[in-house]
Amino acid sequence: MTGTFDRSLQGAYVLVPFDVPAGSTSVRVKICYDQPELPLSLPGVPYSVKHTLDLGIYQTREDGDLFYDEDEFRGWGGSSRPNILVTPEDSTTVGFKPGPIPAGEWAAEIGLAAIGGLTEGDLNGAVEWRLEIFTDSDPADADQPWVPAPYDDAVVNPDAGWYSGDFHVHARHSNPNDAPMSEVFDYAFNDAGLDFITLSDYVTDRHWDEIGHFQPQHPGKLIVRSSEVITYRGHINNHASLRYVDHRTGPIYERQEGNPLAEDGSLVKVRDAQPASRIFDDVHASPTGWTQVNHPTIFPGQVPTFASFCRGCSWS
Repeated sequence: MTGTFDRSLQGAYVLVPFDVPAGSTSVRVKICYDQPELPLSLPGVPYSVKHTLDLGIYQTREDGDLFYDEDEFRGWGGSSRPNILVTPEDSTTVGFKPGPIPAGEWAAEIGLAAIGGLTEGDLNGAVEWRLEIFTDSDPADADQPWVPAPYDDAVVNPDAGWYSGDFHVHARHSNPNDAPMSEVFDYAFNDAGLDFITLSDYVTDRHWDEIGHFQPQHPGKLIVRSSEVITYRGHINNHASLRYVDHRTGPIYERQEGNPLAEDGSLVKVRDAQPASRIFDDVHASPTGWTQVNHPTIFPGQVPTFASFCRGCSWS
């Protein structure tokens, strides 16, 4: 599937449905896209303006569900994972959730994170993109299904007092090049001597089901299940709610081939833009959930190359 997104759609999300046949044991989605012909660079700034498209996956909608939301979410890789594999096994791409592959209409989610215009060196102010979808049916994909590790929620220390910790920690499910959990926990608790951390991997909850493998190695230490909710206008940590929270605050479109009512012949808006307060409300709806505004001043968005390099890092 191919298409073009105009700069006016920057900050939106586009759901691209595709069919997964019955009996499938794996789904692979790849994305590629073009770049500005004359990318803008500023003196002393080591980043040039680029188009950036993010990629996520949703499985078949549940009965009666007209929208791809938290119930169908299988993962989000941002722009660092342009080649995603989902299977019932641990071979599933980091940041994405292993499990059964239900037949039906799945959707790739393209996040329109940054689209350069003429002033940023793109001569037509648009980004051309291509999605490739592969499915397969191979019993070997399901002979060792992934099993979540139980999380030990026993109180590790009941005493009031001062404790040292880190409220913003990433491991391998944030970025493919980030450290494995074992290294992160060893450094936090053995080298840095912390009492607690919140493991806040990007826009997923897969890591919550792996923490239990490592808890026994660090008695008396607390690993809080957390997630960094990345929007294009700011980043939020979702601490201890035990609920994956929809990260999309921009408008959401669904691509519909041949629909005469579709905008530009292919896109239909299925949800309007939402305020960040919706994310805070979702987290706080849990009796244990609490929130944190992340790095509100780094990479200020007024600098074009910063806004392109780190989408939403500076709150707007």
